[in-house]
Amino acid sequence: LVRIFNGSVSVWDDNFIAQLNPFIPLPATPITVIVLGSGDEFTLAFKEGLGQFDPTWAATQDTSDQPIWPASLHSRLVFAQSFMHAASLVQTMDHVISFVPAPVAQDYQLDIASLGDMTGLEMLPSIESTGLAADGAVFDDTFQADISDSDIEGAYPIVVFSSIVLRQAVPGPNCAPAAALVEFIHWSSTNVTASELMESLGFAAALGEESDQLTAVLRTLTCAGKPLIPPLPPPPGLNLVPILVPIAAFLLVAGGVSYCVWRKIQARLRDMRRQLDDVQVAVELSDAIATFDLDR
Repeated sequence: LVRIFNGSVSVWDDNFIAQLNPFIPLPATPITVIVLGSGDEFTLAFKEGLGQFDPTWAATQDTSDQPIWPASLHSRLVFAQSFMHAASLVQTMDHVISFVPAPVAQDYQLDIASLGDMTGLEMLPSIESTGLAADGAVFDDTFQADISDSDIEGAYPIVVFSSIVLRQAVPGPNCAPAAALVEFIHWSSTNVTASELMESLGFAAALGEESDQLTAVLRTLTCAGKPLIPPLPPPPGLNLVPILVPIAAFLLVAGGVSYCVWRKIQARLRDMRRQLDDVQVAVELSDAIATFDLDR
């Protein structure tokens, strides 16, 4: 994949491709590369993935989100206006390659090439493989993470987040749109039905244990000085008076029982001492011997 996009592999029957596809007849035709004509996060993630596969890419090629590609590709580049446009070009043109989000490729019923993870396991993009990549993510305080070429077995190597940027404080006075957006994000990150809906659209939920962390951050967002998500209600207060009374009564009763038991133990110890004296066995019983924890 890196060789195709750096221009060193330019025809479909190149030996590198033929060795990976020994049972497929490959045409001796140039590889037409379809990319977006404007910058976007998917282009950035794709370039980051190429850099993970081959460190020389990051050292020698552009790594931004802009449509800047090696000069050796220019004669074979086709620029698309959107990912849907790129997918339609793949449908209508021959001997082409492109990168689009997996849901777009599935909607347009495109042939998808399998990629290998760090363990050599080949796979297609799926909810499971992209979800595994997200499982290995370490989020910072703005919920960003690098999940390209995860070391988790079975994780798809090129995965990108769909991100939403929110204002921490909305001035108002109309807070309804901001409240609806924050409520939707909270619902989508904590609700099982929301996760199922995202999966039906071809997206894997990125947040797992971090959903509580996200909820805490969402509760700090405000509009006109008021929180967009109502704070959690305080736990119900305990009525201490009726609880303390039975506890005190129990302690009094338990203390009386302990005293009775202790008197019986002392009497028994006196009997044992007399018996030992009778057989002329010298045993010194100190107060420490008779002191122990009744709770045990």
